[in-house]
Amino acid sequence: MPGFAPPATDERTALTAYLAHQRRALRATAHGLTTEQARMAPTAGELSIGGLIKHAGRCEHFWTDLILQQQRGPQRAADESDADEFRLAPDESLAGVLAAYAEAAERTDAVIAGIPDLGQAVPVPRGLPWFPEEVGNWSVRWVLLHLIEETARHGGHADIIRESIDGATLYPLLAAAEAWPAPWFRPWEPTAPTIGRQQPPVTWASHLIEGRLRKAAAGREPDLSPGPVHGTVWQDRGMLRLTDFIIDCPDTMKLAAFYSEVTGLPVKEGSNENWAGIRFGEIELAFIQVEDYRAPQWPDSEHPKQFHLDFEVDDIEAEQRRILALGANLQRDCVDPDGYGFRVYTDPIGHPFCLCRNKGVTWTDQGPVWPQRGQ
Repeated sequence: MPGFAPPATDERTALTAYLAHQRRALRATAHGLTTEQARMAPTAGELSIGGLIKHAGRCEHFWTDLILQQQRGPQRAADESDADEFRLAPDESLAGVLAAYAEAAERTDAVIAGIPDLGQAVPVPRGLPWFPEEVGNWSVRWVLLHLIEETARHGGHADIIRESIDGATLYPLLAAAEAWPAPWFRPWEPTAPTIGRQQPPVTWASHLIEGRLRKAAAGREPDLSPGPVHGTVWQDRGMLRLTDFIIDCPDTMKLAAFYSEVTGLPVKEGSNENWAGIRFGEIELAFIQVEDYRAPQWPDSEHPKQFHLDFEVDDIEAEQRRILALGANLQRDCVDPDGYGFRVYTDPIGHPFCLCRNKGVTWTDQGPVWPQRGQ
């Protein structure tokens, strides 16, 4: 099956085959992406698929040079950032880093093929804290095992990033990239590529909108009152599912672009002046064009607001600076001296939304953990 490394009868073949297998999996995470998507860092960290592939290629060159005992110019100082190695520069492209990675892999394979003894010593570089002082030499065998480990670890990073971009996972990507025979896996097909986005901001808003929409929908009768928001299907007693949360506006693409910047999620492919959308899992935040749009006058009662969005954040001040720069306007500050509470803003066309910091919410690497009801 193409999803596995091939069988091997000797150590050298096994090590090089598994390294090739992990390279292949890492490269597959970029299948079907544009350079703009390869720059995206949709998780809480700064890693991108393009940056990971760039880094993997440089890693192979570094370790191959160590095997050959070659010096590749100035080495990074212990206190020097390596952030640029994990991101695509403005003049770099996904195709370029993929080609560089393939060239680095080919060079590694050629060097390994020319070494008769995998036990050959590889001197440990000195003067950098991440290399052990107590070890004098590694072996070529050890370097191969390390390259397998490094490639597999970054392949796992890339799996998560790719799934965050468009939901694609490894085996359907491999099936599409390599034309696997049916019916092993349904090959990946493009669905919603990014529209003109680069490096979206790190935010938990996407998870929280989806969660709050689900909470708002569960066990509630549909709200059929007229106004600037509509729910296409409300979940009621477990029988129906909320699919769309639709906002009236005069310019769909402009408002969708604003909330795309706020949440860090792309505007759906196919969005246009009549209907635009942003996907939050199974729910779409949608924008529909209406004639004679009238903005809600919050908190006045002449034309009151009939919905608002809450965004839970762990740093209100930092997020406020970001959204004000995007065109939001602060309307009310209800944050207490301890830093908990909420602030009310309006988006560029007057819809209200809030940044919230709720007491009792614990922030983890996976996002906010809410206290149990009643505590």
